[in-house]
Amino acid sequence: MVTAMDQSVGTILSALRKYKMLGNTIIVFTTDNGGAANIAGSNLPLRGSKTTLWEGGTRGVGFVYSKRLFKRKYVHEGLFHAVDWVPTLLAAAGGKQDKKLDGINQWPMLRGGKPSRRNGFVYSISETSAAIRIGDYKLIVGSPGIYNQWFTIPKTKSFCNSGEVAEDIFLYDNLNNAVRNIKSYISWFGSTLPGYSYWRHYKRLQALQKCKQKAKEERQKWVFPKFLLYNIKEDPTETKNLAGSKPMVFRKLKSRLERYWKRAKIFPKQSTFSNNIGKVNGVWTPGWC
Repeated sequence: MVTAMDQSVGTILSALRKYKMLGNTIIVFTTDNGGAANIAGSNLPLRGSKTTLWEGGTRGVGFVYSKRLFKRKYVHEGLFHAVDWVPTLLAAAGGKQDKKLDGINQWPMLRGGKPSRRNGFVYSISETSAAIRIGDYKLIVGSPGIYNQWFTIPKTKSFCNSGEVAEDIFLYDNLNNAVRNIKSYISWFGSTLPGYSYWRHYKRLQALQKCKQKAKEERQKWVFPKFLLYNIKEDPTETKNLAGSKPMVFRKLKSRLERYWKRAKIFPKQSTFSNNIGKVNGVWTPGWC
């Protein structure tokens, strides 16, 4: 996947150079969440995984490339939320932001290294849990999620590996392609044998059962109080709960989060999934997210 993505990005950049459009282009490369620990993801030194409220599951990394940037080759530590991309890129293109549009124009921050205009944001609000950040502090109410450790990169296959993941084992692409071709032939030949589909289904069920058992062990291992408060600037790995020692900060974040919680429209989780884009429970969704 990474190789294919790298090639695709290269193809786009080549086309922009060819047609002399790169000088007036802004390229953003970022992510929507942290790595998934259940399929060998690691977000060290941050805690947690995709699907959790920990920094490892919610903090994204990225970079911006453009010849229109005044300040380059540096790291900005300011807050930036996913909803800021639309107004930021709109401003960069010379457009005007609709007052009803969510997000903050952060173009001065990206273009010249100015301070972030954002002081906080809501991580998530659901029926049973929520999280908010204001300044350096972050408050989690309810369960942070299933995967609560500081996950290292596993030396063996992921405990939730469904058999579909195939990592490259050689440095050279030609050797990796040869291995993939051999595996594809073996897989095809095996599929022609009687009972292969039943065996494959059985192995998939085995892997899923193992994954469920590991997830259950994770839930039993960690028991958290209802409120978790962290100073993300001083404690980015979320190790010291300050809910009992910072009462004024705690009350401020709790009050703000409760206000948002009352205003939020929480939609129930989908019980079924569809491959077609459509309206589910009153929400337009692709069905898989």
